Amino acid sequence: MSIKLEIHPSSSSLDLLGPPDPSSAYSLSGYISISLTSPHSLFERRRAVRIILRSLVITFEGQAELVTHEAGYTSVRLCTISKELVSKTTVELSNDGHEDEEEPCSWHVMFDLQIPGWLPASDLYGDSRQGFSGTQYNLFATMKFSNVEEGFTAHAKRREITLQRFALPPRSSESASRNTTYYSVTPNEQATRPEDNPCLIPADIVSKIELLASVPARVNVGEEKIPFVLSVRTSGLPDSQAAKLRVSQLSLDLQQVERYSSTASAYATRFPLPPEKNQPPNKPLREAHPVHTLYDIGLLAKPFPFVLEDSHSLLPESKRVDIQLNSADNTRKCAKGLHPTKWFTMESQVPFMRSLSPRKDDALLWTGTPRLRESSQSPFFSVAHVLRVIITLSYEGTDDGKSCLTSFLAFSLPLNFVRTRSSHPRSPSPERSDASAFLPSTRLPPSQPYHVPDLPAYSQLFYPNGDLRHDDSIPLPLYTPSPRSLLT
Repeated sequence: MSIKLEIHPSSSSLDLLGPPDPSSAYSLSGYISISLTSPHSLFERRRAVRIILRSLVITFEGQAELVTHEAGYTSVRLCTISKELVSKTTVELSNDGHEDEEEPCSWHVMFDLQIPGWLPASDLYGDSRQGFSGTQYNLFATMKFSNVEEGFTAHAKRREITLQRFALPPRSSESASRNTTYYSVTPNEQATRPEDNPCLIPADIVSKIELLASVPARVNVGEEKIPFVLSVRTSGLPDSQAAKLRVSQLSLDLQQVERYSSTASAYATRFPLPPEKNQPPNKPLREAHPVHTLYDIGLLAKPFPFVLEDSHSLLPESKRVDIQLNSADNTRKCAKGLHPTKWFTMESQVPFMRSLSPRKDDALLWTGTPRLRESSQSPFFSVAHVLRVIITLSYEGTDDGKSCLTSFLAFSLPLNFVRTRSSHPRSPSPERSDASAFLPSTRLPPSQPYHVPDLPAYSQLFYPNGDLRHDDSIPLPLYTPSPRSLLT
């Protein structure tokens, strides 16, 4: 008796839209095929196979593992979603009448699982030289059946499911200002850097400076530049003092900060992870890293708590952008100095690279080759992007005889790097054949390509409270009566 159990998801990837949301869910569907084949015999004809199907469970499980050179191995179960496909009944399966066929007799059992919308995307991080380290998701299937004499259990080969998170596409009616985040920065004495220049501008003058910065609310990883706007004015300074204050240089640096943590406690406060009794080592992962066995048998000690940050410059050649505003091109703009009420505005396009420079520090070679990532958060690994800004101020014509005083104002702005469907090709879907649940087929028909349509997600059509999202930029078509109705 030959029995084969296989999982056929409708797609090998699942697209999640928008930020992680515990109140949202997505559908993952497909079918499980059960195939029966009669064994060959040299002395008698092949006999029909008959089994009683008692249970068929499909399980979607997510896990995060971190392997590091400094702390060893740590893991957490993200979710376990199981569904019984044969509930409160038993089903008899038999290839009677088709036992002499070379092709197996197959049944397809459909499934549909609800996947939480807060799950982090599939990702690879940590030391993956000896096995997978990162976030992954898998489908498992288990069948319990019996024949006349005894019971058996069969397991299907796992199927990996890739979760991809994309940003919601902007509505056509949204203006550019709605995709822009504004920050009001009030400099103080802590923002200056006295170690760079002992001739600092007096604090009572610096404290009167107002800064208004704007960056995109989200940055598409498929783009090449980030628009940045900075406006400066001196509120509360007399016109004579404001005219002496000038912006001589603007320095920009774009950083990707990767943070590794050996504990998932911070992540568990935001999202509903399974309880401790369902976490390893109390309940081992089904597809764990090979190194976990060394911890389970006590050959390696439990990893100690640690936090590690690794930063990468996203600028070309990893060089900071310095814009000299006292150059010939900008002297006329800065000649009159700042103003108490009028804004002095500077605009810049900050370039960034998708291919980062190879690592030079041998101590962190286990992290792999640096690459541009989306801003994200998972139990053991998070990615943040920061635009660091340094403004060089000069103050001329002081009463104590010093020709020029200089101060530096430094601040950082958070950026949200996202991936959109237009910047990332959709993963090809596996082929599937048309079949109804529990309908036998001795010869499977040729499979047709299964194309998953790019339908809008619920969050694109409705607000969280259920109200319909209106797009006023697309007017409703005008009513035009048919010629027939006009004749009558």
